[in-house]
Amino acid sequence: MYVSYGLGVGLSIMLFLITFYLLEMGLKKSFIAIILMLVALMPVIARLSRNIWINFFVPYNPDSANTKT
Repeated sequence: MYVSYGLGVGLSIMLFLITFYLLEMGLKKSFIAIILMLVALMPVIARLSRNIWINFFVPYNPDSANTKT
């Protein structure tokens, strides 16, 4: 959850800067765009944050890949 929060905040800030300053939308339209983007990208953010978390905190064990169950 920590990683997905950071990814969501980072994406939200980027989209806000793009919509508010480059596209010159109002605050209300910018926040609606942020909410729609976060809802649409929720599965992608969850999967990406899970991969980042696993790569940081789960060590790779090459022996476990070679064992047969």
